[in-house]
Order: sequence, then C-alpha cells, then structure tokens
Amino acid sequence: MSLYVRGIDGIGFEKPDVSSRTVGAVFGRRHGNVLRDIREAIETNEQVKGKSGKIGLPSAGESYFGQSNFIESTYKDDYDREQSEYLLARDSFVFIAMGFKGEEASEFKMAYINKYNKMKQYLINLNTARIEFQGLV
Repeated sequence: MSLYVRGIDGIGFEKPDVSSRTVGAVFGRRHGNVLRDIREAIETNEQVKGKSGKIGLPSAGESYFGQSNFIESTYKDDYDREQSEYLLARDSFVFIAMGFKGEEASEFKMAYINKYNKMKQYLINLNTARIEFQGLV
C-alpha cells in the first residue's frame, strides 16, 4: 500500500497532510463514511479533553486530537459543485486509520506496528551502546 502525503503552504497548517478523499480511496471506504468517522473522532476527542486519570489520556499540557488536527476544506467535484473534505495531519490520519477494518487497514496497522517495533529496538540498542561505551560517546 502506498499513500502519498503532501505538505501545504500558506494556510497555517504546515504538517504533512492527506485528504479525506485519499484516505477513502486507499482504504476502500466511501468518502461520506470517512467524513462521518472524522466528525465522530473530533466530537469524541473534544469530550475526552480535560478528563484525567484514565489509561492513555494525555496529561495536562499534552495535546489532544481535536479540531486543529482535522482541517476542514472543500474541493470541486466532477460537476463543479463544492464538496466537503478534511485535511489530516500524520497523527490524525493514523488516529482515523487505526479505527478502520479490512485488508488495507490490517496491512497499514501491521506496517505501523512493525515500524514502531524497529524504532523501539533501535533506541534500545543506541541506549545500550551509550552505556557500554561511555568513553566513546
């Protein structure tokens, strides 16, 4: 699976992003359903915001995946009508994609977990090397 991620200049959102239309195409989902999932995620995340003491909730000062991570936008369809879409930053894309089911979603999740595990092992190896070879580092 390949997902093209582009950068946006000039609208105050300079993180890598992907269109909700592209997300739908890559994961074999109707764009309307992707929009629904994003809107539900925004609503749920706003409800979670400010709560504490639950597993996995960000501490005070850490960010939540609220509206600022899902930028509302529009595009012109084949009939020159303006339609809604969202632009997703990398983290918000992962947040949404982790909720999908199906072959493409499983492939994405496995690749994400594999990359995470490789990064974790790299950091463990780096830390071990620093401890073992303190005079060289």
